[in-house]
Amino acid sequence: MMRTLILFTSAVLLVGGAMARAGEGSEERAASERDRRELLTSALDCVRRADELAEHKPAEATQLYREALEHLIEIRASGCRTAALEYNMATLYARLEDPARAITALLRASRLSPRDERIRQNLAFARWLRDGRTTTVSHAADYLDTRSAGEPSDGWRLPALIAWNAAWLLMLIFPGTGRRPGPALFISGLGVILIAAGIATVSAGGNSRSAVDVGVVVDADFLPRKGCGPDYDAAVSFPLPSGSEFRWIETRRANDGERWHRGRFAGGIKAWIPADSAELIE
Repeated sequence: MMRTLILFTSAVLLVGGAMARAGEGSEERAASERDRRELLTSALDCVRRADELAEHKPAEATQLYREALEHLIEIRASGCRTAALEYNMATLYARLEDPARAITALLRASRLSPRDERIRQNLAFARWLRDGRTTTVSHAADYLDTRSAGEPSDGWRLPALIAWNAAWLLMLIFPGTGRRPGPALFISGLGVILIAAGIATVSAGGNSRSAVDVGVVVDADFLPRKGCGPDYDAAVSFPLPSGSEFRWIETRRANDGERWHRGRFAGGIKAWIPADSAELIE
């Protein structure tokens, strides 16, 4: 009887601890979500005021668009990864006549929502803008939705706690039986742990970033090099326009410590570019 009571009490304490930890995580997520919504509200307000001033006071409108973009960048820095966020950042970049970063944001958006026709259309428009063939993007930044924003660092917590508690319960039960556990009990316990670990792995993997394989040049008119560093000869005879896309191969540090990306550019040319002059799509 006493052994049963001890086991029951231990189980209650362990499960209670797990629920408390999960509750703390929920409170943190709720606070983060509130901060994001405040930033979102401020960003949309800036866009609304900028739209009203765009025709008669373009300088003030540009400043408001920049403020709105800063709010969205802050939301992204908090861990938010949604296609809507990237899409609207791209729209603001386009309004600020920065097609390179518009393309970067739209490529990220297309990875998060590959079937969104609106994103594909605007990516084409941004490329046309880069090439000087158009000056407009079709949709306004007016529908940002952070409710689906994930917290990449939180997805593993609850499954990991389940696995931890299951392991402790098995350790408490097995020695207390006075005999070796039967195969059925052992297999059942092991199954609980493996299932919980699997859930933790899937949850963490679902929020992880995809592999990097594409980059965009964001520094205007840069000559890529044949080697990792500024002392190497130029790989091409003409500068790459801002917004040029390339297939990422690797990243290394030059002799001066600066990071450089190696990529395959248009025409199959393999060359190096400073990391500060490009953005990789994750």
